[in-house]
Amino acid sequence: MTDHSITMENRELLTVTAVTDVKNFDDESVFLVLKEGGLSIKGKDLKILQLDLNDEGRVVISGLVNSMIYVHSKAETGGSVLKRLLK
Repeated sequence: MTDHSITMENRELLTVTAVTDVKNFDDESVFLVLKEGGLSIKGKDLKILQLDLNDEGRVVISGLVNSMIYVHSKAETGGSVLKRLLK
């Protein structure tokens, strides 16, 4: 799982592959951790419809997507949501 792909349909359905973790999410932002850094997604009424971090690392997000920004620094990606919840 090294290369990633992003597919967006009508700014309302976003599919990202090669995701290793989800750092945080709410209805206005989602931060995905990729092997080479992170991907910050901003929008409105965002929901994670599908999450598979094993095989393809596939995440499907619905809602109105306003922006996507790559973050290249591993320090900026932080820890996982699950790890922080279990602390």
